[in-house]
Amino acid sequence: KTALARKTTLSFDQQLNSAEFLDNLRINSSTGTTYFVKLKENSTFLGCSPEQLFERHNNKIYCDSIAGTATVKEGPQHSNILFSNKNIFEHQLVSDYIKETLVRLCEKDPVVSELSKINSHSIDHLYQLIEGTLMKRVSDNDVLRSLHPTPAVGILPKKHINKIKSLENLQRGWYTAPIGWLGKNSSEFSVAIRGGLITKNKLHVYSGVGIVEGSKYDEEWEEVTHKYNLILSLLGVYEDSLSSEVINELVTG
Repeated sequence: KTALARKTTLSFDQQLNSAEFLDNLRINSSTGTTYFVKLKENSTFLGCSPEQLFERHNNKIYCDSIAGTATVKEGPQHSNILFSNKNIFEHQLVSDYIKETLVRLCEKDPVVSELSKINSHSIDHLYQLIEGTLMKRVSDNDVLRSLHPTPAVGILPKKHINKIKSLENLQRGWYTAPIGWLGKNSSEFSVAIRGGLITKNKLHVYSGVGIVEGSKYDEEWEEVTHKYNLILSLLGVYEDSLSSEVINELVTG
């Protein structure tokens, strides 16, 4: 399994106001984790992620396994598409990876919930909650290093992670990175997806798809484009507000 990303750069007539984008994000994002990171004076990374890498309360850990996608607009066939063999296989790879990782970090085998779905705005994903009890010696840093990146945003086997760089004609930067906070008694990290980077008068929007056996090019392209348009709507950007300069960067592999 490989997760490939697309970056689209939009140019505006004037410098963008990151605070206004944050307000639009708050207004339009009813689900997920909203993030906003000021990197430099004129550079901000922000978005709304449906995917939680892990949440820890004392030694209890909870991880989201999210993969497999169907857009709500697909109508009566929506359930058949979401629970297709291809999506179930893709999701199982992610769940197995998280479970096998937690086995090495937890006192006993983690518990995996029944397969269900989770909605993120106009997109549904297959979902399982995986939870366990961490061994006393395990730190948040151990969890981060072991879990990230999951196959949902990376590659299987994980040792081939550098192959993604040869397939993508872009620099991911903060896209798909763990983003959150940590403390003595609790910590929480999400995966930085469904977001964009503001640099002066440019908005760099990132979206991605998971490629497995059975994936079809046209369907994956439609999915990554739908996610891209969703991010724009979350940020309050609409087609008539864009300049004529639109640069798309994607390598499909």
